[in-house]
Amino acid sequence: MKISESLQRMEGIYHALHEDCFVYVGTLLHDEITLQPNHLKELRVLVEHLKSTDLYNTLLLNAILNLVDYDQPIYQLSVLRPITLDGYEEKIDVLYHEKISIEKELQKIYQNQRKRLLRESREPLTKLSRFLEQLLYAKEPVG
Repeated sequence: MKISESLQRMEGIYHALHEDCFVYVGTLLHDEITLQPNHLKELRVLVEHLKSTDLYNTLLLNAILNLVDYDQPIYQLSVLRPITLDGYEEKIDVLYHEKISIEKELQKIYQNQRKRLLRESREPLTKLSRFLEQLLYAKEPVG
């Protein structure tokens, strides 16, 4: 893959992240943040490719890689999904009112987890936005 192709694809990911995520960081609409894990996975691959060229600032590239690592709040937020019992009714023996009660509890757990990850990812998302802008919009490759 050519460097220009990597940068072009990375810019597309940056714009998608900006629309779905970066624009909401630090605002009252912080809860509206959405992240797609496939964007983060592809971003990792593209940054790794740029890193292999030795033309870009390794510290900056490593900082980006660290922010989107699997054990970081940004990635964890991207893969967090609500849990439901739909489709499992036959496998578990619960009455309808028990199912509703369990699903309410699962929803509370999901909401609490999402709030925690949103709070923990606020600063890393700000850094990721700044680092991507620095990488993509620098006049020349930074060495």
